[in-house]
Amino acid sequence: MILRIGLILVLLLVSGAGESMAATLDCSDAGKRLWSRSDPQVNLSHIFCGEIGRNGDPKGFHSRVVALPTGAVDRVEDNRHGAGEIYDATVIYSNGRRKRSTFYPDDCPAEAILRSVLYAYRNQTGDHPAWGVLGPSAPVQGDAQDGYCRDDRGRPFEIRIGTIQRRGQDAINTAFPN
Repeated sequence: MILRIGLILVLLLVSGAGESMAATLDCSDAGKRLWSRSDPQVNLSHIFCGEIGRNGDPKGFHSRVVALPTGAVDRVEDNRHGAGEIYDATVIYSNGRRKRSTFYPDDCPAEAILRSVLYAYRNQTGDHPAWGVLGPSAPVQGDAQDGYCRDDRGRPFEIRIGTIQRRGQDAINTAFPN
């Protein structure tokens, strides 16, 4: 039994499973969607890479944990903000189109964003008036070390979530600070 556990740990280290999710996200192909292995699945491309729709409309890009340019996004124009702040910025896509996007705090790693999105989905507080559902990014009790995204004061913030059907199951297509 101990030998088996040791072998599993060695395999995890050799496979790079300990690397951060941001280091393993490949955003170079704007047409390829990357999905999490969570339940429900989350469209990682939408949140971390940005997407260009079939009609050329820019979509997503709510975190700057992946280095620019991605396959879909060239650059971001924003005002000064603190690392722990939620903020809006203008995203310039590779096809020259622009859109405003709401961003997770820059100091929130990809793993914490995914964990917060899943927490918000599982702890929904209600519908958003326009579309989607709302949920908190983290439990009220906790701190900056608990693996969730929190605002610059250490509090949970509201996440807006849009779902689609994927392979007969609910999947999170978009999730961003509301």
